This record gives sequence, structure tokens and C-alpha cells, in this order.
Amino acid sequence: MWREKKMTAKQNIDLQRNPTLDPFPDSVRMRGMYSAHGDKGFFTECTTGIRFPVATEKAYRELANAYNTTPHGQKESLLVLLEGSLQLDPTMDDDGDNGTGKLVVTRFLNIFPGQDCRGDHRRMSLYNTTWKLMEIDGKPVTLADDQEEPYVILDIKGNRMHGFSGCNRFFGTYLIKGEIFVFNKMAATRMACMKGLSLEDAFLDAMRKTESYRLQDGILELRDRNERILARLKAAK
Repeated sequence: MWREKKMTAKQNIDLQRNPTLDPFPDSVRMRGMYSAHGDKGFFTECTTGIRFPVATEKAYRELANAYNTTPHGQKESLLVLLEGSLQLDPTMDDDGDNGTGKLVVTRFLNIFPGQDCRGDHRRMSLYNTTWKLMEIDGKPVTLADDQEEPYVILDIKGNRMHGFSGCNRFFGTYLIKGEIFVFNKMAATRMACMKGLSLEDAFLDAMRKTESYRLQDGILELRDRNERILARLKAAK
């Protein structure tokens, strides 16, 4: 029969958490938040919260392509699942929390847009959000009491979009790659309306001219190739 026995250490032992991680050459599964700043990628591991620069080798291209083609705000981090190893590299810039350590992605597994490390969905995201038009060409949008607000919704599946432009319903596709944002294959119904035609023309024209965007604090800015703001939209609550 086993009996419980109390053990007492002869010396006091002080355990402290190492603020960095030791390199490990073996590839292990990791879950964390990935973001890109210019030509540099960074991975913040969910369990430890430590941030690593990502080496541009092996499966890095798959990770970067998934990030660039998934709708997100500028410099927004996205939850990813990957396999990788932590290696020392004195040539790496000390941009992470682990000195000269770099994360080498050996296999990209999946990306989870709109989620954080806890798996919770974020309140506001570029996709699957109703973006209501609030300003066009620098002027606030004014509507009659019974007039529906123009809006656009970017569906995450198939990069499809749809919305209401002031008189007609419209639909089409969109492309997002980094800061590039364009609407494609736009079409609309052809209803005759007493109200909203001028606003509709301005809204659809702004969408056709859109080539980039900014997303901050629940406001989506559509911009042209010269970074001029064409329209501002707010996320519906």
C-alpha cells in the first residue's frame, strides 16, 4: 500500500520564469497571432505571449499569402496555426521578444480571421460586417426619414460582396492583398427611384475608383490610387 510522505527540501529554491525561450530545432505545432509590418512578419505565441520575427524561408510564403489574401485591417494580427522551430540567428534584427531568435515556419496549417488567441470573435472586422455609408467625397451623407442607408457587406467566403447603394441592390466580388483593395465584377438591379439616385451614383463611382483602404476604430475609408479618401463607412452595431 502506498503511503503519502511529506518531502522537505534542504535548501530554499527560487523558481523564476525565463522571459525568453531557448531555441528548439525540432518542428512543433504552434498557435498565435501573425501580423506583417512592411516586409517583416511577426508571430506572437498564444501561450507565452512572446513575439518572434518570422524568417522568410520554408513555408513562410504560404503563411504570408494566407495573411495577405484574408481581409483585415492595416497591421491587424490574425490567428494562425502552424508548425515551426525557433532558431538563433545573429543576423536577424532584434524586433522580437526573444533576442536574436527567429521562427522558421515549416508548415502552414490554417488561419482564423476575426478570432483572438482565446478563440473569441472580435467585435469589428472588415468582413461579414455591415458597413454603412457616412461620408462621400468629404461630405456627410444625409437621408430622408424613410430612406434606407446605403451599405456594403464583404463576405469572407468566395470574396463576394453585396449591398444597397441608395436606390438599387448591388453585388460583385472584391480583392484584398495587403493594402490593395478593389471591387470587381460589379452589377446592380435597375429600379427607378424618386430618391437616392445621385447618392447611388456617387457611392458606386467611389467603389469603382477604390484601390486601397484604411480601417481604424470602426471606420472604413475607401481610397483611390493617390490615397485620396473617396468615402467613409462605419460598422453597424
